[in-house]
Amino acid sequence: MKKFDVVIVDDEYLLADLIENYLQKFEQFNLIAKFNDAMEALSFFKNNDVDLVFLDIEMPTMNGVDLAKFVPKKAKIVFTTAYSEYAIQGFDLNALDYLLKPISFVRFTESIHRFFNASAKRIDISSKNHNLMIKADGDLHQVLAEKVIYLQSLREYLKYQLSDNRLIVYGSLSKEEERLSVLGFIRTHKSYLINKTHIYKISGNQIHMSNGDIIPIGRTYKSNLNALINPS
Repeated sequence: MKKFDVVIVDDEYLLADLIENYLQKFEQFNLIAKFNDAMEALSFFKNNDVDLVFLDIEMPTMNGVDLAKFVPKKAKIVFTTAYSEYAIQGFDLNALDYLLKPISFVRFTESIHRFFNASAKRIDISSKNHNLMIKADGDLHQVLAEKVIYLQSLREYLKYQLSDNRLIVYGSLSKEEERLSVLGFIRTHKSYLINKTHIYKISGNQIHMSNGDIIPIGRTYKSNLNALINPS
């Protein structure tokens, strides 16, 4: 599996360690360097490529906004700071995201999904070993994406049909499609988003899933299935 190279730059040791801990929950990443000094990071960026950088803004000797100008162009940058007034400046630099300290794991996960979506055209990321954070019944559930068989829209709610359970959450199927398409989920009907790894067979205008459920194929979404069956 292709892994993305990550660098953390933050003069706060505890915050840098926290980001590293969060990052370890995603097997798609390889932390290649962690710096508490901006000048050391600057030297590193001059000679090394990287895919994703978590970059603190307030640092001595050189701030993160200035350091960002030396980050390799292909890299995505997520700024971290305790001050919200830096947000607009961060996005002016085409930052992928902006995290306000203290950083929760849920908010961190949103940044990770943004990175996956931004990287979708460069690599096919499997749902295997990828964790999703799903809020249901007032609790936050950590679910392996590979266990999600399909999502069904129930008006303003969504049903996550898992291999061993089901969760009902408040949300939009279109927004989940944006988040999950990079993990191999495809829209087959206005009310369904399915995990392609759980397709058992396709028969006529129906998809038989691994748990025995049958999902309809909407006329508008047939092209999605055709692309899956006959990739270019």
